[in-house]
Amino acid sequence: MAETRAAIRMDVVASVDDLRVVVLDLDEGQRVPWHHHSEITDHFICMAGPMTISMRDPVDVVRLEAGDSWTVAPKRPHEVMGENGRACKFAIVQGVGVYDYVRDDSPLSKEMGKER
Repeated sequence: MAETRAAIRMDVVASVDDLRVVVLDLDEGQRVPWHHHSEITDHFICMAGPMTISMRDPVDVVRLEAGDSWTVAPKRPHEVMGENGRACKFAIVQGVGVYDYVRDDSPLSKEMGKER
């Protein structure tokens, strides 16, 4: 029998041409898969955690607790999840520029995903 997972809860708080603010609520086992953005910077604010942001170019993993923040530059591949697969909640301010979501299925991203 196939396992079904709930969709990631996402609330768009504000959205204009070159800036948006969203709140994501990840349940246990959920993650935002490896991706990057062509123009925008992701400004993460942890609301409930801890959570981790894994990045490439260069490789790094950052742990955030409630109240902590981190920035991921455009074109930098990253993945977001609760620490050790637990639930987390965070806000992202995304801008300035046109929003896009480019999946990153590179071998290095897949290998880093196996480490968790």
